[in-house]
Amino acid sequence: MTLISPWHSIRQRDRNVYHDNDLCPTGQAIESKYRKHGRRCRLRCSTCARLAAPEAVTARMALLLPL
Repeated sequence: MTLISPWHSIRQRDRNVYHDNDLCPTGQAIESKYRKHGRRCRLRCSTCARLAAPEAVTARMALLLPL
C-alpha cells in the first residue's frame, strides 16, 4: 500500500471521489487521459480509506515481514 498524490477522474460517469492509494482497483481503472491531480473538493474513495485503515496496514505488514 502506498499513499500517493491524490487524483480524480474528470469523466462524468465516474464516481465523484478522489483516490490516494495505488492499490485501489477503482482508481487504477481510471484511464490516464481522464486522470487529474488533486482532490477538487471531493470525498475520499471508500476503498482507498479501507485500504489505509490501521488494521489493513498491520495485516499487510505481517505478511511482508515474517518473524
